[in-house]
Amino acid sequence: MNELLPPPAKKSSISKFIIPVVVIIAGVAALGYFASKAGLDRAIVQQEVDAWIERSKAHAAKEGYNLAITYESVAIKGGLTDGHALISNIKVISAPNKDGVNVDENSVTFTTAEVKLEPKSANLRDVAVILPTPVHVFEGLNAHESASLMSDAPLEFDVEQIEKKEEVYNRISHELPSKITLRFLVGQDAVGEEDMAQELTPRYDTIEVSMESGKGHVTTHHQRPEVGNSDIEIHNLKVVPIGHEEGTVTVDNFSSKWSNELNDKNLNVIDADIKLDNLRADERLMPYSPINAAFSAHFEGAMPSTPEEFAKIQSQQTSFKLNELSFSTKDASINATADFVANQNDILPVGMANISITNVQAWRDALKKNDAITTADEEIINTLFIRILGITLPSAKDVTLDIQRAREGSFQIGLITFEELLAILLRQVKTPLDVELPALAVPVDPVEVIPEATEEPTPAIKTE
Repeated sequence: MNELLPPPAKKSSISKFIIPVVVIIAGVAALGYFASKAGLDRAIVQQEVDAWIERSKAHAAKEGYNLAITYESVAIKGGLTDGHALISNIKVISAPNKDGVNVDENSVTFTTAEVKLEPKSANLRDVAVILPTPVHVFEGLNAHESASLMSDAPLEFDVEQIEKKEEVYNRISHELPSKITLRFLVGQDAVGEEDMAQELTPRYDTIEVSMESGKGHVTTHHQRPEVGNSDIEIHNLKVVPIGHEEGTVTVDNFSSKWSNELNDKNLNVIDADIKLDNLRADERLMPYSPINAAFSAHFEGAMPSTPEEFAKIQSQQTSFKLNELSFSTKDASINATADFVANQNDILPVGMANISITNVQAWRDALKKNDAITTADEEIINTLFIRILGITLPSAKDVTLDIQRAREGSFQIGLITFEELLAILLRQVKTPLDVELPALAVPVDPVEVIPEATEEPTPAIKTE
């Protein structure tokens, strides 16, 4: 058996579960690349797999955790037309940053029976990477698995090497199974007499995820993984907690598109579009559904990671455009747009943003009901409403706020400047909610006064 270790710091429970899965999925692209390099020669495939493990070890060290990745064997199966490689009994252990990798109460172990590499093109630049289910996760020293994943079909990833602008990219495409079953350990019951050694029986919760169709792809630069793009699309998603069907959640559509490319000035050009359509659940679980959300933005600017990359930058100008940021419930909504530009001659950006909120009182009631704001918080918010919008919080209905800054000027946030806003927050100024603002005086058009005509005295006639 081959064993290689890599390094970490303590992670949260969620992180502990995610890390091993991410390692395997991130390795999919690498394994596909190895298969194409190796030409499905067993010794070369094994050599490349070991090299991938070493790279995973180094990456883990930078991220502050340790990994141990082991596998049983690498084998080449099939003939000339159906040849494929099998990497059997892969195990990934994630643990806090210590000397070596120990299976302790803070570790997580991820296992799968095999990874299958199946060529899909004659030049081996297109390879299917297949993980049969179930896959298992064990947390700490617990002998019972903490989570498992099963699906109605193997998890198949199509890994293809492509070239863009004479640069090598790895592209991973995946068709999501129509049904996925997730099982989570929620507790253990002691079985047996109290005065005897008791056995622990695990209790699990099971979640079924089904969808009409789902697919996604990720394209990353072979040497710069932050450069590339991704696209995910899911239709008619349904999540059902088995035995607690009242907690079922459905989504009509979910889509996510992201890209990060370098332009001819060596600036990062990033586009992001995310959309969620009709997230629904029982009113007792989600009283504000259906929920809809959208985010669309464009960024162009310098994001160097090394001094060499910084030296190549031909322009320091940065621009950010928020085309859409929206979130709506059955009762209320929030929408925002923004367009700002910054350059090296002015440290603060120039431009304008707009925020609109419909049914302020619905948002206020929801936050209070969920203990997200207190009366003291409301009094500070009331102060901000008065100073920024000219209205009190209790009287607000639908509001619109403009935020803008001209070159060499101050940020104007509604009726006040950013400096005034900062002073209010630092002083924690509170205004009672029952305050009444004086009625604004009705402007009166000035009356033009026409002077009355006066007769000039007739000059006296001088006689000799």
